[in-house]
Amino acid sequence: MPTSSSEYRAEGSPLLQAGVRCYNAPGASADFAEFANLSNAVTVPANATIVHITGQIGLDDQGVPFKDARQQLHAAFLNVEKNLIAAGAKDGWKNVYKCVAYHSPNLNEERLGIYAGLIREFCGANRPSQTSVTVPELWQGAYVEITVEAIIPA
Repeated sequence: MPTSSSEYRAEGSPLLQAGVRCYNAPGASADFAEFANLSNAVTVPANATIVHITGQIGLDDQGVPFKDARQQLHAAFLNVEKNLIAAGAKDGWKNVYKCVAYHSPNLNEERLGIYAGLIREFCGANRPSQTSVTVPELWQGAYVEITVEAIIPA
């Protein structure tokens, strides 16, 4: 819920409790931020431990990306979550304040919709800053590769 014209506060979230603040300047970018469940600016307190998760893709048990877009994207989100928890960010995606998604050229509305739905599902009320980039190709034909930054509250 906005507390001013630009700050978003996810009441009860681990990020808010840790002192992370999320902002959107008024205007078209704020409208898009609402649609995409993101924040355009994030501040992180100096006393927070930061976790960097390298690019994760959605692999099956044989280490090959799922062919089905929904399975692959969901698996990528789960891989991020598992690594966050392994690094000590016990609330997983709810500790994420920044996300970068590298999409293959065959990104379409269906896959973008799946991605947006997963952000909402995994992040809950949190709205991490997000950047999406289309790249020429991803490893083994993956549809998306996700890197994140998260905090472990002090």
